[in-house]
Amino acid sequence: MGFELQNFLTSVIPAGFDLSQKMSMPSLVFAGLNLLITIAIPVVFFIYLRRHTMLDLKGILIGGLIYIFMNQIMLNLVGILILMIPSVQAYMQANMLVSQFISVILSVAMEFLAIFLGMMWMRRKQLTFNDCAMFLLGYSCIIILTETIAQSLAMFINCITINTQGLAAIFAQISDTDVDMAVQAYQSVLSAHPLEFLMDGINCLVLFLIRICCCILIYTSLVRKSGKQNLWIALLILILYNVPIALYGAQIVPSRVVVEIAFVVVTAVAMYYTYTVLKNELADDWNDFLSGKNNKKNKNQPKKMPKIVMPKD
Repeated sequence: MGFELQNFLTSVIPAGFDLSQKMSMPSLVFAGLNLLITIAIPVVFFIYLRRHTMLDLKGILIGGLIYIFMNQIMLNLVGILILMIPSVQAYMQANMLVSQFISVILSVAMEFLAIFLGMMWMRRKQLTFNDCAMFLLGYSCIIILTETIAQSLAMFINCITINTQGLAAIFAQISDTDVDMAVQAYQSVLSAHPLEFLMDGINCLVLFLIRICCCILIYTSLVRKSGKQNLWIALLILILYNVPIALYGAQIVPSRVVVEIAFVVVTAVAMYYTYTVLKNELADDWNDFLSGKNNKKNKNQPKKMPKIVMPKD
């Protein structure tokens, strides 16, 4: 490193920030595992569905479009409209807990309505378990493919860059006005516990499983008269999943580890209940799905013969 660069970095980098710091090996390993998990979720789910059922592009497309419309466009639009009310905005800024719970209510409402409206849309024809699976593939995987994988890859590349190029070379490319913000960002990364680099992947997997449970429960409420209560149980699962997020955001629960444990517990209970629903109320559909009978039915289905119009005498 030249004397000019060394003098420049000394003048702009706050005292006490060590430019020779490196990422620990456990942090790099967990960052790599985090990337692997986010990539594996859609790939494994796609392969699993491909083996057990017939892929339907229409159902996948409907799931993806409904997610974008409800969870991206409508959620942000409603949030902006709420903040445009001066009294509400001032109250939310003064009460962090209220602000977090309003955010949770909006998230739960949009998530629940998205899945419910998606199932209702698919119900315009005869709703089958295959339709539910195709909707779930599009709905759950679009955010992973378009956003989560990119974030995990960026974090992994950033960790590798710190060890290969070094902080001195990185900060040499940062403008003076952005140095303080960059120092805070890199300091938080370097001081983070190695397990924190794995949490995003775990959260991605947990949310994916929660959405599977909610889709199956809402599907059951629409196709089985005995399963109407599952509609409200799906709503309850979404609430229980989002409440720890609000408590952590309001700093009532300061430990992220506690939040992750709550996620795992809620997901485990939701999966167990959903499994009992599959065995008791959707036994035939579930057995056909596991045996791949849906896929065989679609493959072996004979093609329709063209209609022959006999000439009139």
